[in-house]
Amino acid sequence: MASSVVAVRRREVLRGIAALCAAAALPAVARRAAAQVVAAEDLTVTASSPFVVGAGQPPSTLVFGTVTIEPGASMTFYSPVQMNCQTLVRQ
Repeated sequence: MASSVVAVRRREVLRGIAALCAAAALPAVARRAAAQVVAAEDLTVTASSPFVVGAGQPPSTLVFGTVTIEPGASMTFYSPVQMNCQTLVRQ
């Protein structure tokens, strides 16, 4: 399968790669790609909306401008992920 690139330009609270792909309205075939690069301006992780990359996801690279982790929030990765951000804010 081909690799895919996703760019999400609006600020959102999103969970996992599937949510990022859905937010960018990617076709289903791109969501199952062999490798993915996902880019978004901002990611806010809250206690009620944790960031989870589920098992069975292809290897992925996540690129964010600012990642904000609010008190009680969690990030869990069950698949290989490389995550990069310009600014990490832990409140």
